[in-house]
Amino acid sequence: MTHLIQSQKRHHPFIILIMACLIFIAFLGASEVLLRQVVIPQDNFYKQLSLYETLDQDINIVAFGDSRMSQGFAPLESDHALNLAMAGESFEQMADKIDAFFTQYHADNVIIQLEHHMFSNYRFDGQRRDYKDFFISRSDYHSFLETHLALQDPVLRGKLLKYWKSYISNGFKLNNNSQYNDKTGHVYIDYEMLFPPDDEQKFHIKNRIKEHRLPENYKERSTWARIRSTISALKDKGLGVCLVSYPVTPLYSEQIIKQNFVLDAKDEIAALALDLDVPYFMDWHIYDERYELFRNHDHLNKDGAALYTRHLLSECGFKS
Repeated sequence: MTHLIQSQKRHHPFIILIMACLIFIAFLGASEVLLRQVVIPQDNFYKQLSLYETLDQDINIVAFGDSRMSQGFAPLESDHALNLAMAGESFEQMADKIDAFFTQYHADNVIIQLEHHMFSNYRFDGQRRDYKDFFISRSDYHSFLETHLALQDPVLRGKLLKYWKSYISNGFKLNNNSQYNDKTGHVYIDYEMLFPPDDEQKFHIKNRIKEHRLPENYKERSTWARIRSTISALKDKGLGVCLVSYPVTPLYSEQIIKQNFVLDAKDEIAALALDLDVPYFMDWHIYDERYELFRNHDHLNKDGAALYTRHLLSECGFKS
């Protein structure tokens, strides 16, 4: 009996290890199913891939940028314009997407969003999709999922616990508060921010200001050279190019310009545009105090996007 008890004690850690491995494998399997069947069908990035793979050639204007452009450029179908901006993209990702687009498709004019925060540290973290796996090697995400695990997508993998928490707390479903236009690529959110801001909005702006700070070495980023080469290549193709910084509220702009290097970065962008002989519109302040046009301090809502899109196409000279 003593020998049996001692044997069980010796094997106890091994049994625990096996059980832990089995639980972990089961969690990964369930997570793969969750991502494929629940998350990806609602994910705006994958919706953009679906749109991208079915484009026709009747495109006059194509726009690239991050969430401000994605949510703030709402062209009409009659504009023959396409919004390929996506939240959180680095300029390097935007440039890869631009290269891929003009390898496979054609447009006459290009709008590119440039902002100081594209040089902030968080835009250079490791949770980045390699667009060569999506837009260059293959544009059909179904083909991607035939040869890859959804867990291999670094963005989905990085948000995995958040997805599980939301899925369980919402009664085994995920809620997407945005709507994706599968004709033009615009993501819109029909929400008007409160003014004066409530506690949630104060928390948001505090985090945004912290996140959008610039490091002392921001001018040394290789991103500057990629911007220059990308714009030069577009101009060499004879395309119209327009650069823009998107409208924000005074509550954002007045706080962010107090941060080191932000005003300097704005001047650097303007100088680059001047050197490349392309128009650049610094539109931060055109809707000052018009909080009804924003969903939060630095993103337009549905109404703001509709109004600003007409303005942007006109000032870029791309109005049809």
